[in-house]
Amino acid sequence: MVLGISFRQLTQRICYKILGKISSIVKKPDNRKTFILTILLYLSPFIGLLLDNLLARYFSIGVVLDTFRLTTNFMLLGTGLISGTLLKYVIIPELAHYKAEDNIRGGLVFVTVVTVLVVGLMLPLIFIGLFFPSWLLHILGPGLEIVSGAETLLQVASIGFSLMIITSSFSSVLQFYGIFWGQPTGQIALNGSVLVGIVLFAGSAVTPYDQLKVLSVALGTGVAGMVGVLSFLLLSLWKKELQTPHLTAAPQPIGVFLQKAVKGLLPQIVIVGSELLKPIIVNRTLSHLDSGSIALYSFGFKLLMLSNLPIRAITTTVFPKMSKHHAEGLSKKLLSTLHKATFIILLLTILIAGLLWHESDLVVKTLFGIASLNEKDQRILIELYQTFVFFSPFAALGLLYSEVAFASRQASAVMIYSIINLVLLYIALTYIGSHTEAISVAKAYISTQGLTMSALAIVVYFRLRKLKVQ
Repeated sequence: MVLGISFRQLTQRICYKILGKISSIVKKPDNRKTFILTILLYLSPFIGLLLDNLLARYFSIGVVLDTFRLTTNFMLLGTGLISGTLLKYVIIPELAHYKAEDNIRGGLVFVTVVTVLVVGLMLPLIFIGLFFPSWLLHILGPGLEIVSGAETLLQVASIGFSLMIITSSFSSVLQFYGIFWGQPTGQIALNGSVLVGIVLFAGSAVTPYDQLKVLSVALGTGVAGMVGVLSFLLLSLWKKELQTPHLTAAPQPIGVFLQKAVKGLLPQIVIVGSELLKPIIVNRTLSHLDSGSIALYSFGFKLLMLSNLPIRAITTTVFPKMSKHHAEGLSKKLLSTLHKATFIILLLTILIAGLLWHESDLVVKTLFGIASLNEKDQRILIELYQTFVFFSPFAALGLLYSEVAFASRQASAVMIYSIINLVLLYIALTYIGSHTEAISVAKAYISTQGLTMSALAIVVYFRLRKLKVQ
């Protein structure tokens, strides 16, 4: 007995209080959206991890898997950067300003103009991928053996790249209107479709050519599924929210929208160019190392993304809110939101990183158990994971303050950060050379990223403090 009640009763009261607190938190709309988004963000990469396990099991760690990871990294990292760095950070703050002016029509025209401009800018890269795939493969991985069938896979990835530019605009509009689950749901459709294709047809593919053919068909089906999901969600939003009297307002000259779009895109183009070059530089270095280095590095990086998914859910849901605060001149509210988000994110990432680093052996063996990795590959993957996990608090801080910078129209700070980061990474990888190990590449990556992300956070924060407080 403790204070007149049994241990069982005390435990029940504590549990009821915890459940009640969780219930009250989840009932708040913003918290509920973050909670749902976190679940979806975890579901998507777990399907991706299952896919990686099956890929390693069916095709083994080697040239076929390196080729697949190289081409899909080109497609997914490229479009992810366009969605997360260019379109999202150009579209959402502008939509906030158009909505503050009660001009939804203008906002939608602006989105269309931006999307057309980005597609036009990316056309040369898409053209090279479609008609000169072997040349692009050599650029992406100069030390990688190009096997028959790799060109077809890169052509499919190039088509996917172009389609996802358009769906990235869809995702940005959906996020502005509070529909945050579009992108993770689309990613689930992508990974799920590829996974089904692997399960059904990989067993009959014996030669590298046949294996890459199966992967090409599976990837194409996955891209179609992702585009379909996001298109359906945008159509539903149009029917419910966007068919309003505001759409009949007198349109502005197209030159006005074009001028705004170009002004907003110019710093973003520099940022996206820098961010796209980083994985290319890393993969070029890895392609000169032992066969399978690209795949193992990709697996380790994906495990890092898992630990930061709750942070991505928080930043995704608060970004439109911070954009609206800035558009309405509410600097005090913007700083208050930033202080809360910084505290929560740092606390979460430090706790999660510490736990995952301590249990890294268990995490890798559990999540990649189906892959049947040999002892050497498993050891390399554990070391890579431990290195990336150490970096996760810096990655979370950089993500949050990048979002704040774009919300408060400080794109120039992110642009300078991206250029400096790229130069430092290039110097670091050139210094260590091609005669090294994947773990050295990972250490070079996290040290340069951590240094520049910390500097970015300090600069953005003190710039915000100078704003007029309201």
